[in-house]
Amino acid sequence: MIEKGFIVGAYTSSPNLFGWDMSLEKEFFEKFNKVDNVRGLEIPFWGESLHPNDDDYFLSLLKPEWEHVITCVPGTMKGLELDPWFGLASLNEKSRNNAIEFVNMACHATGKLVNHFNKNCVIAVELTSSPKTLPDAIKGDAEKLHESLREICRWDWHGAKLVIEHCDSYSEQNKDPQKGFLTLNDELQIIRRINEEQNVQLGLTINWGRSAIEGRNIDEPENHVAYASNCGVLSGVMFSGVASNEDSLYGAWRDLHAPPQKAFDIQHYEDSSLMSYDNIRKTMNSCEIKEIDYMGIKILPLPSKLPISNRIGINKDAITLIRKALDEMTEKVRFKQ
Repeated sequence: MIEKGFIVGAYTSSPNLFGWDMSLEKEFFEKFNKVDNVRGLEIPFWGESLHPNDDDYFLSLLKPEWEHVITCVPGTMKGLELDPWFGLASLNEKSRNNAIEFVNMACHATGKLVNHFNKNCVIAVELTSSPKTLPDAIKGDAEKLHESLREICRWDWHGAKLVIEHCDSYSEQNKDPQKGFLTLNDELQIIRRINEEQNVQLGLTINWGRSAIEGRNIDEPENHVAYASNCGVLSGVMFSGVASNEDSLYGAWRDLHAPPQKAFDIQHYEDSSLMSYDNIRKTMNSCEIKEIDYMGIKILPLPSKLPISNRIGINKDAITLIRKALDEMTEKVRFKQ
């Protein structure tokens, strides 16, 4: 349903990412709600409630026609700060059960969002295969992820599709991973098993920056998208950039959601970013766009004191690029026909 527009992880560009000021949030959304080609938000789930500060106020800011994606990555990382074994793939049973309970809270938050608008307005809920698993510190296992998902997939998800949000895993190129969760191959194998066993449609989402981090190159996102698409389980693609320059604001191979490179006449961009217009276009071309559920962007504006106008502009310009790349693909299809 890409024709409806794009999912935007606006929380990373909000002035309230690391604090809470109701007036700033209102100003941000008043301007963000005027941005074109927005289908809805990627909403961060931190745990317990839909919004970490004020559910009702947050709901009042959302446009009724929007459709959303809920990501459990923020709450997962919060859980890992307290317990390095926390996760659905954990070999520690207590930690795994705590992660299942966290996902149960995400399920209730999904229900609250759906009930507020009285319609199925959540496209997907993104889960992870944490904890961090390294060769010398094995904390996660694919079979444990399978065990967790068997239970979670039986719940009522209020019309939302469950997807695994692939994060960077350990590899020969990525020996010091940012997230370090299970490999893409492990996740895909478990997804396909669950789908066959329970007759569900569990999917997988690729984040451009995290896949680039995993391979330490700009081709890995394209490879990951193509692989998941060929397996028939690709659900979403989120364009979030990464830099390789340690001296840049975004550091080297850090999961900090850098804006794309400059292209055409956009005004908001990041010179050190590896996510170019050509990279975006190639990634789109590596899958069957019509078969995925959503596509979007997630950008972190730096430095942190940027005004709201810049925060909105960064999102608008990134949307402009993926819209242009998508339109270019559409024109090629029409030309071939």
